[in-house]
Amino acid sequence: MDAETVYVCFRGYKGLGENARRLFQFLRENPAKRLVIDLRQNGGGDFLEGRKHLVRPVKGLAGINQKGRLCVIIGRRTFSAAMAKPLIFARRRMPSSWASPSASGPTVSRKMTK
Repeated sequence: MDAETVYVCFRGYKGLGENARRLFQFLRENPAKRLVIDLRQNGGGDFLEGRKHLVRPVKGLAGINQKGRLCVIIGRRTFSAAMAKPLIFARRRMPSSWASPSASGPTVSRKMTK
C-alpha cells in the first residue's frame, strides 16, 4: 500500500455508525486515490446498517467510485451480512474486487434491495 490508499479492516458492526462517520470525515480531509475494505474477519451483523453506513457513503465518493480504486477483500471468516457487502458493491456496479473463498455458502438468505 501507499500514501494514496486508505485501508479499513471492517471486523464487526459494533460502533459502525461512528466508525464510518470518522472514516468518511478522514476521506474528506485527506482525499485518497484508493480505498481497501477488508472483510476477511467479519462474521456478519445487521445488513441494513452496513448498507446505510458503508455502502451508500462509498458510492458517493467520486474519487473512489472509479475503476481500480475500490477493493473489497473477503476470506474464509467472512460470513452473513458481511458477505453481502461485496455483492451489493457489484450489483450497484461500483468498481470493486475481492479474493479468497468466503465462509458463506452459495446463497444469501437476505433479500437485496436497492
